[in-house]
Amino acid sequence: MQTLTALRVLHIESFSSSETLTPSMKQLRSLEFLRIWDCEKLKSLDGNGEQHIPGLRNLRVLQLIQLPKLEAFPEWMRSLISLDALCIEEFPQLTERWKQTIGEEDWYKISHVSNIYIDGRKLIQGISNQAHDEASH
Repeated sequence: MQTLTALRVLHIESFSSSETLTPSMKQLRSLEFLRIWDCEKLKSLDGNGEQHIPGLRNLRVLQLIQLPKLEAFPEWMRSLISLDALCIEEFPQLTERWKQTIGEEDWYKISHVSNIYIDGRKLIQGISNQAHDEASH
């Protein structure tokens, strides 16, 4: 990945042989769009405990789709200051927790992101549109 420093878009799909992302992700400093999809064994976005993704200072869109083993956002999510859109779909452990507690445990890690979508539903200031609509009536 060291030779791909100008890469702007990366899709990681159906990668079933690893429980973590590769630490060399930190070399992708120009990356603006990252989709991680259908990685059934992925447990952590940190490479063996190494916090490498924070190097992605230009990342604007992060899509996390069908990641059944991933349970929480890592602390470094707070450092992705250019992140404008976070899309989470079919992420059972996290989406269930968000439905029950409106994401209190993880909200501080992603509250800086302007557009957050969980299973196609946009969140407004830490609460889902449905919860917002119910509270306003």
